[in-house]
Amino acid sequence: MSLPGNIQAPTPARLVGWLLVLLTLLVYAPVFFHDFIYFDDPAYVLNNPVVQAGLTWAGLKWAFLGSHASNWHPLTWLSHMLDCQLVGLNAGAQHFISVIFHAANTCLLFHLWRRLTGKLWPSALVAALFAWHPLHVESVAWIAERKDVLSTFFALLAALAYVCHAQRPAREAAAWFSPTLAWSLLFFALGLLAKPMLVTLPFVFLLVDAWPLGRLPTTMFDFQKFSRLTAEKIPFFLLAAVSCVMTFLAQHAGAAVATLQDRSATLRLENAVMAYANYLFKTAWPARLALPYPLPATYPVGGLLLAGFFLVGISLTAWWWHRQSPWLWTGWLWFLGTLVPVIGLVQVGNQAMADRYMYWPVIGLFVAFAFTAADAVARHPAWRRPITIAAAVILSGSIVLTEIQIGYWKNTRTLFGHSLAVTRHNAQAELMLGIGYEHESDLPRALEHFDAALKLDPDMTVWMADGSHPLAGRAALLRAVSAENARHTSQAIGYYYQALTSDPSLVEAHNNLGNLLDEIGDSTAARQHYEAALRLSPDDALAHENLGTLLLKLGEFDQALAQYQAAARQQPADAHVPYLVAKAYLRRGEPAEAVKSLHQALELDPNDPQALALLARLLATDEDSTRRDGTQAVALAEKANALAGQGQPFFLDVLAMAYAEAGRAPAAEQTAAQALDLAAKAGLTNLESNIRKHLQAYQAGRPFRETFTNTLATEN
Repeated sequence: MSLPGNIQAPTPARLVGWLLVLLTLLVYAPVFFHDFIYFDDPAYVLNNPVVQAGLTWAGLKWAFLGSHASNWHPLTWLSHMLDCQLVGLNAGAQHFISVIFHAANTCLLFHLWRRLTGKLWPSALVAALFAWHPLHVESVAWIAERKDVLSTFFALLAALAYVCHAQRPAREAAAWFSPTLAWSLLFFALGLLAKPMLVTLPFVFLLVDAWPLGRLPTTMFDFQKFSRLTAEKIPFFLLAAVSCVMTFLAQHAGAAVATLQDRSATLRLENAVMAYANYLFKTAWPARLALPYPLPATYPVGGLLLAGFFLVGISLTAWWWHRQSPWLWTGWLWFLGTLVPVIGLVQVGNQAMADRYMYWPVIGLFVAFAFTAADAVARHPAWRRPITIAAAVILSGSIVLTEIQIGYWKNTRTLFGHSLAVTRHNAQAELMLGIGYEHESDLPRALEHFDAALKLDPDMTVWMADGSHPLAGRAALLRAVSAENARHTSQAIGYYYQALTSDPSLVEAHNNLGNLLDEIGDSTAARQHYEAALRLSPDDALAHENLGTLLLKLGEFDQALAQYQAAARQQPADAHVPYLVAKAYLRRGEPAEAVKSLHQALELDPNDPQALALLARLLATDEDSTRRDGTQAVALAEKANALAGQGQPFFLDVLAMAYAEAGRAPAAEQTAAQALDLAAKAGLTNLESNIRKHLQAYQAGRPFRETFTNTLATEN
């Protein structure tokens, strides 16, 4: 069948490429409904105001001129900034952007190996295994691991450009440098700016020089050819060296690199051997995948010997067959070499290994497997059907396992609940599961897992928005919050003091303790804790608000206004701050200024019931007739009452005041009576007394009038 006009039938390679992309997008579609993970995602996005501001010049300087989250990867930061610019804090959309990168990487990998070898189906098998293997879920379904998919995207572009350079026509091959090599160098630089793990890419180029490009000299004495191949990679090695230095400095600055005392050289070497073996096992049998894999204090000698002999045996086999089956040697060395930066010889963090570290190295294993299968079919044509069936079963099984693994990444609780189910003595997973429950407001379950984490590691720390804190202090803080929510004030105060004993830098504990001390009448101690919170965090808007409210109660009006103004500078979009400023002006007897502040609050949030009610009260009861407006007061009070659910005695009381000012005496009496009944049932003695006085005024045929002094402020 011929196609009309100039339309050309798509080539098999193009069809395969599109099929790989579409199936990959379909497999990972569930992540569009996933949440952020409270492990690294807060540092990268959720608690990062620079990233949330989108692409700005200030953000650009921040990304390039400093190290953050114990890394120097400015391009990754810019990627997250662009996410926030385009989709805000929509977790599903940010997840799917990572999926798009993963699908693009799949397509690039397919075309890379087809370009290298000219073989369609082995290249497609490599790409399909890469696309749908469960080990890659961690890199794709975790927003904080955007650096994996982003760096690999540029690595594959660099590799494709390098292959174009290596396969130049003979007339252009005399020069060791070419425009395509320049493009490769640029893409390599961009990849390093996304994740420095790519420092081994020049060695990968040497591997593909040997096979399948066949560029390496056949004899070690061919110095001219060898020097040409070395010279073209010198710029790549220089970039890799610079990236290594920047990464080392960033991780030391972030205290991410363990000292020799923390992790002995022997343990790190043992872990490297076991990690290589475990990575192989999880590639072949991807079960019980977890985040993180805890690093044990020691490894059994028998297991180490078995793993060592296994690795040496594979290495010798790959070398023995390197002439007949060069893809085995290339794939094996790709796997071994590209894992070196993260294998644990320089220990970063407390994990023994990580699935995300295999995103780039596992390509070598897939190459060895796919081209061995293709060679078997070429040598034994009768094996084509069983090998094809086996490949289909492997890919189908990978998709099923990947779908299951994706499900565990729905949120923090599901992820770390699974990690605890498949690992032992995992303090980090206990901690993160506790944080997951904390964010779901299930404090008892959160404390249960915090206690389990502390039992495994009494010195454990937890990262918060302002840095690292002892977990013991955080656990005591949660106990205090739980007791406070249950109105066990004395018990909560004790837990807050316990939290501050473990960690005196807990701003939240100082703030909350100040509130409780103020509530029981100890204004002096409350003030000390608010001021301590501000010494620790001068930009904490809540501490400024709390201190301002306390100062207002103590009659220090000017100082209170200064604290509210400081809070407004930190949170200019917060309508609650001008509301508090209005109350301060009322305490000082300046209702005109209070009205201005309330209008400002309602500009920021037209549906703030407290600001609506207070402005309505001013317009209904002010002794100065020039400031009263009964009609507007009714509109504001009715809106506030509706927003509050029409069953709150305070808002009904204000509505009655507005009705009285508008000349609707029966409605005022009826509404005030309803408010009085609700206040009595709720045991709000002071409010009940005030409403009764207001009702008496309405029954006497007059609206309620007041001067705005300390009495009004305490009612609100």
